Amino acid sequence: YRTRVPSAYCKLNLRHHRDEPVIGHTIIAGQEMPVLRFMGIPPNADSTGDIELRGLLAGQAVGQIHDIRPAKEIVRDLVNGVDEIYRRGIDP
Repeated sequence: YRTRVPSAYCKLNLRHHRDEPVIGHTIIAGQEMPVLRFMGIPPNADSTGDIELRGLLAGQAVGQIHDIRPAKEIVRDLVNGVDEIYRRGIDP
């Protein structure tokens, strides 16, 4: 396994997770590399393998999700919120 650009990061990840199974592969900076379970590299367009076992980044906003709604409702609520801001004359 060789890579140029993210070599230090990838080698550190492989060393840290060396006892974990390979769950897929990805291409970073034109170089194919194995992806081990719990590795901190999110999936990209070149990812193969078991995506559900990958480290998926969610951030702190995930704690604000309290229900699952259709995208249509979410977009409608966002648009209505912006309309309300403009009606009140508040500068967004």
